[in-house]
Amino acid sequence: MRRRDRAPSAGAGHVPQVTFSTRDSRHRRAGDTTQYLARMSEQSLDRWTAIGSIVICASVAAPMLVWGFAAGTQPTVGPVWLWWTVYGTFVLALAALMLPGPGQRPRGRNLAVGVLVTSAVLAVLLLDSGQGWTPILMVFSAAMAASTWSRPAAIAVVVVQSLALLAGATLVADVHGIEVAIYVGFYGVMQAFVVVAQWLEARQSATRAELAATNVELQATQALLEESVRGAERVRIARDLHDAVGHQLTALSLELEVASHRAQPPASEHVTRARRLATDLLTEVRDTVGQLRSQPVELEAALAALCTDVQRPRIHLQVDEAIEVDEARLSALMRAAQEIVTNAIRHSEAENVWLRVSRHEDAIVLIGEDDGGGGADDISFGHGLTGLTERVHELGGRVSVEPGKGFRVTAQVPLPDPTVSATEVPAP
Repeated sequence: MRRRDRAPSAGAGHVPQVTFSTRDSRHRRAGDTTQYLARMSEQSLDRWTAIGSIVICASVAAPMLVWGFAAGTQPTVGPVWLWWTVYGTFVLALAALMLPGPGQRPRGRNLAVGVLVTSAVLAVLLLDSGQGWTPILMVFSAAMAASTWSRPAAIAVVVVQSLALLAGATLVADVHGIEVAIYVGFYGVMQAFVVVAQWLEARQSATRAELAATNVELQATQALLEESVRGAERVRIARDLHDAVGHQLTALSLELEVASHRAQPPASEHVTRARRLATDLLTEVRDTVGQLRSQPVELEAALAALCTDVQRPRIHLQVDEAIEVDEARLSALMRAAQEIVTNAIRHSEAENVWLRVSRHEDAIVLIGEDDGGGGADDISFGHGLTGLTERVHELGGRVSVEPGKGFRVTAQVPLPDPTVSATEVPAP
């Protein structure tokens, strides 16, 4: 935030800036660049993993069909176009689940996983000649079911797909005995393995998200504590100036007032000038005390500190430079931003969060929005949103939750009252 020193009155003294910060919010630390590069590398790896999985599933059945046609046999049960339709549906559903798009929404994912499992089962049952490597599709569908549905549902998918594989091997491909046991057992173990791996990954992701959210809460608390210490230090300095220097100058002015009536020229002229200087100095002390007590807090720096160590989602912060807040509004806005960021970390699986603070007429407006999968209809007012609303209402503001790119929260608080008694400094 750029420095916005108030224009001092005539003869007013300069007020020192009390600060505990090691950098301002417009200078990026070296660690921020490292985190950004790490986030970009992770996103690139996820993208290539998704593309690789889709390519594998798209090509796994081609050799079997080529061999079947080359041998002059019918490789499918029923029309070939029907099997290709089922197979293409599987690939499209997998792409919808693994690539960005509507398939990342909760309802879209549930529908896509259902289509994926159904297509995998039909692709195996409609293919003759022992199914080749086509059952590998069931491994992918089991993994997607484990990452989207509940544990009982994922286990049911593994059981249903294994039974379908058994039926296809015995009834369609005419495989029996130890061969079918090894065949079904092999793919059953692979399905179980990817399901357990998905569960472990989900647990680790939840732990990482909880740690990240806790870190955001700690950063917010630390920023508020630092501002509270700064405010307390400014008040202490103002009180010391008022009690020590102000009272002495008042006494000196009174003594010089008496002396000006008793002194004779030319000494009376010096006494009058001394009384005028004492009065001017007393005015400077009053102005200095007033500036120390009413100095605005650093909103942008505090919000930047809150977002410093968040690796995912990426935080985009924009704060208007003309905004000045007091400690009460700083606390409300900080806690609102904290709730928006932690909600995105814990629930929405967002890649980006936008925080914008601006001034509209007589109010300060904080808008937080993410691009995750949870819209406003999917979020209930838990303790976090309830506490956010209560803090804003205490200041005479309001909070709204509405559909946006993902989850959108708007918190509006009135501007600080410039006539509040805390900024009025009595004469020493």
